[in-house]
Amino acid sequence: MNAEIFKKWMRWFDREIFLKHYTKGLLLLDNFSAYISAVDKLKASEEGLPHIKVCWLPANATSYYQPLDQSVINTTKAYWKKKWMHYIMDEADNGRQPHNTINVLIAAKWWLYAWRDDVDNEMIAHCFIKSEVFGRKFSPENLPKSQYKRLLQQQRQDETSPQQQEVELSLSQTT
Repeated sequence: MNAEIFKKWMRWFDREIFLKHYTKGLLLLDNFSAYISAVDKLKASEEGLPHIKVCWLPANATSYYQPLDQSVINTTKAYWKKKWMHYIMDEADNGRQPHNTINVLIAAKWWLYAWRDDVDNEMIAHCFIKSEVFGRKFSPENLPKSQYKRLLQQQRQDETSPQQQEVELSLSQTT
């Protein structure tokens, strides 16, 4: 990743947030130099980032605060590794060398299946709460159990909003 690539992605993301959701977005970033450079250049430009608010994670705290690092990434890695082991065994059973037959498409599909099959909205909500990215007051041990359950229920209700259904429909049409 470099600043130019990230700057292009940020422009795209800014437009997508507005065009698809008609709202503003919050983007949590670590202090990677390419991110800082790209955001600074975009903010200084005439175009700017009108639909995104960027929040920087504290230095040297990415693994602690970054919500997906809490368990989502580990879950998808475990799923992928399981698929890879099955693939190795299937290829060996058929007399083929798995390192010669694997390709990027197969591996990418495993990541998509992992996301679809093993990662749900409750896990993502729990990761954000557990990460303390919104402060300690939202961490599970500092919330009454009923309030924590209410947050997760709200997340589930939001899943069935018309906007979410539209996003899911557009995603299903592209696959």
